[in-house]
Amino acid sequence: MTGSARELAVAVRDAVSAVPGVGRVGSESTVEVGTQYPGGKVPGVRLVGDTVEVHLVVDRLPLQPVVRQARAAARVVLSAAGDPRPVTIVVTDVPDDFVLADSTASLAAGATDVAYAVAAGMFGQPDGHSPRPPDGGG
Repeated sequence: MTGSARELAVAVRDAVSAVPGVGRVGSESTVEVGTQYPGGKVPGVRLVGDTVEVHLVVDRLPLQPVVRQARAAARVVLSAAGDPRPVTIVVTDVPDDFVLADSTASLAAGATDVAYAVAAGMFGQPDGHSPRPPDGGG
């Protein structure tokens, strides 16, 4: 990656990190995306391909406003750089102290914005099963 890719990834990371409700940009999993460059990596921001991916840990509910604001913050940076790619926000984790009922209600209110969170099993039920998204998929 060139220096400009590194600079763009850092600018996206910093803009998204400033959004209220974003605990941090990155992942709590062992598999982490990032933008590689000689001598380093910008974790949580993937600039390769047709879509820019930003992986983040949220620290508040509801999720949908956080996801929308994070996407908008990334788009501002990308637009300023002349980059037209869409932004996909991937919620990789939520704090353990979130109440399950609140998390499920937040999910139901904005399933399209947090589909990756569902796919990752972020909203498991006490019996170990994940609820179905409101569209019946899953």
